[in-house]
Amino acid sequence: MALVLLGAAIGRRVFTVLGALGIAGYLGYLSHQVFKDSLMFPFALTLLGLGVVWLGVLWQRNEAVINARLSRYVPVGLRPR
Repeated sequence: MALVLLGAAIGRRVFTVLGALGIAGYLGYLSHQVFKDSLMFPFALTLLGLGVVWLGVLWQRNEAVINARLSRYVPVGLRPR
């Protein structure tokens, strides 16, 4: 989660993408542990995937606002140009 916020704050999409992949992988692992040997696992994984896509769409729509708010907390040397 911190990698996603850091990537957004300093304007490095690679950090944001790698952080998001890590979050998705961890949530997939957790859902596998919770729904192990259950018929609900495919549905839980589908809902998790749709949630990640929905958050990505929200992020894309509000990217300028998110970056502006996060850049307030970043030192001047690390701010995106």
